Formats: sequence, C-alpha cells, structure tokens
Amino acid sequence: MKYAIRDNNLAIVGDTHGVYTFQQIVEEYIPDGLDVFHVGDLGVGFDQKKDEKQLKRLGEIADERGINLYAIRGNHDDPAAWPAVHGNLTLLEDYSELVFPNGKQALCVGGGISIDRCVRRVGKSYWTGELTKFIKHKCKLSEFLFLHDAPSYFNKTNKTLKTYKIWDPRKKETVLVAERDPTLFAECRVQRNQIDQIVREAKPSMIVGGHYHNSRSEQVHNIRYRCLDINEIYDFNSNIEL
Repeated sequence: MKYAIRDNNLAIVGDTHGVYTFQQIVEEYIPDGLDVFHVGDLGVGFDQKKDEKQLKRLGEIADERGINLYAIRGNHDDPAAWPAVHGNLTLLEDYSELVFPNGKQALCVGGGISIDRCVRRVGKSYWTGELTKFIKHKCKLSEFLFLHDAPSYFNKTNKTLKTYKIWDPRKKETVLVAERDPTLFAECRVQRNQIDQIVREAKPSMIVGGHYHNSRSEQVHNIRYRCLDINEIYDFNSNIEL
C-alpha cells in the first residue's frame, strides 16, 4: 500500500510502549496538520479491550487535529493487530510506502526480536510472529527505510547479548538471557540478516528506526542511520541532502 504524506516534513516518534503515551505526545507536542510516523513498540496486544478503546480514541484525536498517524509493528506489539485502520491512525502493513510531495519514498517494515522473551508469556506479552520477514519482491527501491530494528552493522551488535541480564519477576532473580534462552543468539542473527537483505534490495540512503532505546546517528556504507530513543520525537525532512 502507498500513503501520501501531505508535507515534506514528518514527525517520527520512538518506542512509546503504550498507546496512551503516544496519545500524550501527539496532544502535547505535535502541531495540527503534521503527519506522524511511529517506529514500532506501540504496545498493542497486552490488553485487547483497552487497546481497542485507546486506538479508537487516538484516531479520533488525530482526526480532530487534522493529523494522519502511521505505525509499524515492533517486537512488543501483537502482529495480529496489524494491519488495521482506526480513524486517522493506520497500523501499516509491512512494506507499505510513504510518498512525500517531493516524490521521495519511505519503505516501512516492522518486526524485531524480544531479547527478554524468556521471562514473558507467549500470546500475552510476547508473540512468536514478531520477527521481520524479508520478502524480496516487496523491497522497492526507496530513498528512506523506516524500520523498528536495524541492520547488523548499526547500533548494538549481537555480541552484547552474551552479558545481557534481565530481572525474572517470577523467580525474583537476575538472569543471563544467553543462559536462559539458548536459541536467542542464533535467532537474533537471523533477525538482523533479514534486515540486511531488505537494505540490500531497497538501497536506501537513510534508515530511521527505534528498538534499541538510544538516540544515535551513524553512517556506514554511505547509508545514514538514525535511531530514536524511547518517546523521542524526530523532525524528519524528506528534503534532506543524502
């Protein structure tokens, strides 16, 4: 699907881990008429009834403000909730395209991997269909690539998982994910490889994403990369010189 962005500027919002938090950002910081893109981890799926009400209300608020909202799925989102339309809020199907007035396009692909899945419940707080799916014929050439995750050569590498610890609320102890989840490291390599393949096919000049909970800018292989921190707002201009 293609969606026309009404201005060459676009507000991009980092992981909010909650629909209501996204609503607060829109109400407090987004000017009327400015389209907004959410990089995933909207937090949809943990409470279906509550989510439906909040998504509906967010879509109504966006309509009242003349704002179009778009969001891809993160690893902390139930894939079953995508794609969908809630008023002026569109939960984008993977490989949707955002087209700017200047003719440039952004290819949008969601998905990621929950490195803390070993302390989560399948179907309640973790979903097995969370990974990014590389579909070659859908990887259209695009100036921009909007993702939840990142290619293997940007941001934190998989090597950091070897020492990554999390709190297990059920056992009330800190655990090494590498010990608790023996297949995680291999699956993280698969996940990042999927992104690498998408990048090779789409050939973007710039990638924008979230997932890693840091605000970071890098450049590798003539590709600019911008990661957004939790709740960060990035004033994206598609007229940027690439």
